[in-house]
Amino acid sequence: MAIALDTVSSRQASDGTGNPLTFSYTCTGSNLILFVGVNADSNTLTGATYNGVAMTEVGNVQTPASRWNYLYMLIGPATGAHNVVVSTSGATTIIGYAISYTGAKQSGQPDASSTNTGTAVTTLTTSVTTIEDNCWTVATSRTGPLGYPCSGGAGTTMRSNGVNADDIGDSNGALTPPGSKSLIFNPSSATNIGMVMCSFAPALAVATKNFALLGVG
Repeated sequence: MAIALDTVSSRQASDGTGNPLTFSYTCTGSNLILFVGVNADSNTLTGATYNGVAMTEVGNVQTPASRWNYLYMLIGPATGAHNVVVSTSGATTIIGYAISYTGAKQSGQPDASSTNTGTAVTTLTTSVTTIEDNCWTVATSRTGPLGYPCSGGAGTTMRSNGVNADDIGDSNGALTPPGSKSLIFNPSSATNIGMVMCSFAPALAVATKNFALLGVG
């Protein structure tokens, strides 16, 4: 089964007082996987949930001299509209995006993950070594202290709205054969940037038998 984009949210922001960031997100389709990219002023996030189910933290990294960037994941999220809730242990502004895909394997995710940072750069390439064939890759980023939106380099499709310092991008297609795969984020002006990236595998095809050929039925 091939992976396909389900949907992606708009940018969401908290009030900065320490209250959780809460926003509604709708998943549709089958063999779903949900990712939530989050940025915070400090390394005080305590977790993320969707429909009350705890998400798994894929990784986090601090943009040099700036904010923290996290990537969360949930296999098999509930379909329909439910709340994403991101919690923190202290007062900090939280900014988040959600993105979901259909046709994803329902165990053993992520396939691989990595983080990367750059200082005063206009491009940052982050790579993972995929394990399974036909994976997709996805990454979140944060630029700063001067925040600039990112465009996508070769093999990278940006999924966020392109007007802020917080971005999500993916491979927009299956990657074959397995091996080193990259996503390239290009800030619109020289700045610091941090990225969290992972690959995720497709659902296994269900083997069927032609019983007529076997003389059965």
